[in-house]
Parts: sequence; structure tokens; C-alpha cells
Amino acid sequence: MTLPKALLEEFDEFVKTRKYFKRSEAIRDALRFFITENKWRYEEDSRFIGALLLMYDHDVPGISDYLTHIQHIYHENIKTAVHIHLDEHKCLEILAVEGNGGRLRNLADEIGHRKGVEMSKLVLVK
Repeated sequence: MTLPKALLEEFDEFVKTRKYFKRSEAIRDALRFFITENKWRYEEDSRFIGALLLMYDHDVPGISDYLTHIQHIYHENIKTAVHIHLDEHKCLEILAVEGNGGRLRNLADEIGHRKGVEMSKLVLVK
């Protein structure tokens, strides 16, 4: 494997601060994380569990009603929701999700593209 020198130096520094004994242990962990993080993109019909994190501005007209509405549409996939007030304008919503990868990606895309949603991240494991 060939890496740019600066990237390898940064990786080695990270390995040292995380107290790995060998670079290969960190590479193995990085590969596992990469596969887990991206597997759902290619296995649309497989079942996954995970979380959808959303940060949004609740002052945007209709955003709260939209998020409630979309959660009802995907009620079979959303197992629970946690709502956190970050400040007087921003909220963080954490949705525990389960279902096939394609459907969960559609849910994340529908919410993530909505005006008022400033950040969305879907994390799935098999």
C-alpha cells in the first residue's frame, strides 16, 4: 500500500496517541470501520440497525411539523427518537432506526435535503 508521506505521518501520530502496539492493528480497525460505515450503501436489501443524527434550526417554518410527519411515514423503521435543545434555535434529533439499507438511505436523504436541516448523518451496522 502506498500513502502520501504527510498522511502516513499523521496516521502514525494518531496510532501513537491511541496507544496501538502496531500500525497494523490501527489499519485493521480503520478497515473494519470503513467497511461497516459503507456496507449499507451497497447492500440495499439487507437489514441494518443504526442511528440518524440531525441538527436543524427549529425556527425554519414548518420544519418541526415536517420531521414529525416523516417519522410517521417511516414509523416501521424508526424505533425511538431523542430530541435535544442545543440552544435557542438549534436542535439535535437522534433517531434509532432499523430496516433495509435502501429504505433507511431514503429516509436520511428525505430529511437531509430539507430546508432547515443543517447536518444529517446516517450510521448503520449489520
